[in-house]
Amino acid sequence: MNILRRCQMEEIMLPLKPVEARGVKRSRAAESGALTQSEPFVLPEDAPAAAPTKQSQPSQSQRSAATREAQVVVDFSDLPEPLKEAASDRTHLAAYKQRTETLLENLQRAAESLAPNLKAASRFAGSEDRLGSSSAHLEEAREKVSKAYSEFSKVKELRTQRFMETFEKIAENVDRVYRELTLSTRAHAVHGSAYLSLEDVEEPYLAGTRYHATPPLKRYMPMELLSGGERTMAALALLFAVHAVSPTPFFVLDEVDAALDAGNVEKLANYMRKNCNTTQFIVISLKDQLYHVADLLVGVLKNKQKETSSILTMDLRGYPF
Repeated sequence: MNILRRCQMEEIMLPLKPVEARGVKRSRAAESGALTQSEPFVLPEDAPAAAPTKQSQPSQSQRSAATREAQVVVDFSDLPEPLKEAASDRTHLAAYKQRTETLLENLQRAAESLAPNLKAASRFAGSEDRLGSSSAHLEEAREKVSKAYSEFSKVKELRTQRFMETFEKIAENVDRVYRELTLSTRAHAVHGSAYLSLEDVEEPYLAGTRYHATPPLKRYMPMELLSGGERTMAALALLFAVHAVSPTPFFVLDEVDAALDAGNVEKLANYMRKNCNTTQFIVISLKDQLYHVADLLVGVLKNKQKETSSILTMDLRGYPF
């Protein structure tokens, strides 16, 4: 009866049927040895009514007795056959009952240990709001990154294009200028060669640019192994090549011929004289092989009497070279 009360409290429906409907099944149970229903017991007044059956209508005396109490049995017909047979043996039934009660106790303790978190719902709602806000911020950040990357790619492409345009022009001019600058003054035309190369072709503006120059009648060697005069001629060729791409009003050269021998000084003088119609050269030099081809001389000397510097000028345009 305690089990019935507990099932009522926990709203567990039991398969009950009136005791009058047990006749046939009890005989079958006796034959097979399987338990198909419980012993009859009195159903309390507040218990749910047993399921109706197709038996004949009870007599008046039976109906009056059912108003006070009803004898019912628990129908075991829906249980698996092995369980019915085990229930027919008291030893097996007791062991099965013990295992079931132990399992129920464990489940009950586990359920009680899972104390409900009353703040879980509000925290979950807050987490959902934060997730939605974070997703919106993430999408906004992705759009910004995509836009920034697109703009960066455009700037990178434009930067590379402008760099390569200037580089190619300088590279084209440096060989021409070096050939002209190192051209022999004798009858046979002998000259050097020079070229530029990039260390990084993908992003050339982030890496270095190598400059290679080979003087006349010499094999190729690194720039570090050239003499001072040969490096000076190579540097002047690069300077004039850059000027050809991005012109300036004039050049100021301060004793660039100091490390040059007489032959290279003469070559430099010839180059400047040839290009003086398009470019003005202001040259500080102590070598007459260079300044004798100038249009105008400006001399600076020390005035011992006044302890100052004096300046002398001379126009050479009326004199032949």
